[in-house]
Amino acid sequence: MMIIKAWNLAKPDLVENIPSRVAKLVDQFSQPIKKQLTVSDVKEDQRRLMLGKDEVKKKMHPLLTGSEIKRLTEGLDVTVYGPGKVSRTMRFKMWSSTPVLTSGWKGFVDACDLKEHCDFIHIWMFRRRETRELCFVIDKTKYSTITKPLAKEISDQIN
Repeated sequence: MMIIKAWNLAKPDLVENIPSRVAKLVDQFSQPIKKQLTVSDVKEDQRRLMLGKDEVKKKMHPLLTGSEIKRLTEGLDVTVYGPGKVSRTMRFKMWSSTPVLTSGWKGFVDACDLKEHCDFIHIWMFRRRETRELCFVIDKTKYSTITKPLAKEISDQIN
């Protein structure tokens, strides 16, 4: 429990996962969404990262234009940066009412060696200053001693 509290309070350096040439061009970051990765987030045949609808609306929608919000049903192409300077082009979209990152997600999982339960992520949306391109950055923390989903009462305290 203490480990999770420390992770939840951590303020990772989100620029550390973005190439310096891109970091110089960042206009504004969203508030982070925090998540323990689940089996379905990393499962071979799922190929998507599910994000919480309310969290995306509260923390990421302020960076989106009205037309981008309308286009979320078809999806928006975004660049996602991760640990070790990994980057992938993905699709940010709504499946029914669930926001997801799709397309290049599976390659990102493999490149970053993401695993269910033991990997916890912070994910931010940002916009590049000059191009106005939407991007995401993901930071991960691995707790190899955690092998199961967190209890709901603990999980609800994250974010």
